[in-house]
Amino acid sequence: WSTPITAGGPSQMTTDAAGNLFVAEAGSNRILKFTPGGTLLNAIGTFGTGQAQFNTPKGVSVEPGGAIFVADTGNHRIQRLYPSGAGQTEWGTFGSGLGRFKSPAALAADAGGNVYVADTGNDRVVKCNAWGWCGSQFAFAILSGIESPQGIAVDDDGDVYVSDTGNSRIVKSSPTGTVLAVWSAPGAADGFLNGPTGLAVDAAGAVYVADTGNN
Repeated sequence: WSTPITAGGPSQMTTDAAGNLFVAEAGSNRILKFTPGGTLLNAIGTFGTGQAQFNTPKGVSVEPGGAIFVADTGNHRIQRLYPSGAGQTEWGTFGSGLGRFKSPAALAADAGGNVYVADTGNDRVVKCNAWGWCGSQFAFAILSGIESPQGIAVDDDGDVYVSDTGNSRIVKSSPTGTVLAVWSAPGAADGFLNGPTGLAVDAAGAVYVADTGNN
């Protein structure tokens, strides 16, 4: 797959309802769409600040209707694209208020029209609707907070999983931010993590974690 299509820095990946694979290629400031067999269908984006332009995009998610959401990390914003890859709308600027972001690194769209953003630089998860209204944030104060979250996923029940990267653990919460479970701790043995980033949940509820620091 990739040679010589990709130029560098693949980050978050996701699939759509048809099984096509979307890759946020941060190093090349674009989103790549492949068939399940690896044929490139579309290369979306160039470097910049306009619609469907990116600065080190690290996150990508696709809602059931086909809209593509991108965590445009270096531009501190979220972009919503048409299924074709054309720009549709965007929201966010640099900052810490609701609707503002600091280097968001991942995001997940659910079937209910919500978009959860791992707002990495602000050490929180922000819950928005699919058109850019951000109504709540999850700082998980009961856990003394999270640090530099770089992965997020939503299961079929709507529960949210977060890679608490700086604390080397995974946090599971309800759609309203109530902590349901926390697991792992810093370490290299099985069941321990070191700076986890990407994660995904399958239809059976199994959670897959990119344990970055442990390779």
